[in-house]
Amino acid sequence: MTTRAFTILGLALCASTTFASITIRFDGTDLGSNIDYVYNGNAASGFAGRLNFTNLTDNVSLSTYCTDLDHHISGGSTYEVDVLPTQGDATYDLAGSIVSNNYAAANTNESATALEIAIWSARYGGDLATNTGAFHLDSAWYSNNASIVNEAIAMTNLGVSNASDGILYLPNPIDGGQAQLGPVPEPASMLALGVGLAGIARRRKKNS
Repeated sequence: MTTRAFTILGLALCASTTFASITIRFDGTDLGSNIDYVYNGNAASGFAGRLNFTNLTDNVSLSTYCTDLDHHISGGSTYEVDVLPTQGDATYDLAGSIVSNNYAAANTNESATALEIAIWSARYGGDLATNTGAFHLDSAWYSNNASIVNEAIAMTNLGVSNASDGILYLPNPIDGGQAQLGPVPEPASMLALGVGLAGIARRRKKNS
């Protein structure tokens, strides 16, 4: 039974780049801190770090990092997302690799802040070493937080040198929520997802 389930999972993942569609609810912030930054020429301040969600479809907790400065959400916001792999997508490839390589180690407020900064820089074309680009940090904040910036640079370099997949939670419709990034689920979670996809396929076949 286990072998068959893994086979179903493999076929499901090969058949489509979309893992699933789920409903998520934003429950609030977790590790991280507020930063001052510039995005597309506009100065802004906001929380940089890990966010807590509930996957309402499967009733499980979900922790992610924002990869979407164009849309904003507030506590209690609920929306639909497509769950996608990032590798091979030029828009999210490096950001996905950064979160995948550094997620487990980002277990303090400072490291979670650094990880979010690295993700935004990769996603929007910022250069953390020179503090330039479409996304960069406020000059005063940059100068006063060298240790966080240096950690973000190290996280970026690890993502570049160890290319790997991340998971993108992309709102559907695109403007219906805020896109998030997370690491690839543990094998047990992936197995459950594969079984869920198989169940959906069986129901569709039965109803057709």
